[in-house]
Amino acid sequence: ELLGVASNVAGVVCGDDPIPNKPAPDGLLHLSRAFDVPVERIMMVGDTASDILTGTNAGVGCCVGLLSGAGKRADMALQADAILTSIDGIRVIG
Repeated sequence: ELLGVASNVAGVVCGDDPIPNKPAPDGLLHLSRAFDVPVERIMMVGDTASDILTGTNAGVGCCVGLLSGAGKRADMALQADAILTSIDGIRVIG
């Protein structure tokens, strides 16, 4: 709510939740089950190699690295399906 995006967010997994942290896949698998969305239909978007590895470990359909955060292109490129300069480059179609 503080960021003004609450209406766009249905679920959140945080580092202090009682499940294993990234790069363990548990957070993504939890969300997959909670929203009855096959993990293959999930896109992991993150700004570190650990974020991308989390998506890979979970078996998500797509991993996108963002250069607008802490990560480096070379580190994320090893596992990412795409690297973008900003989250503004993501479009949901259909």
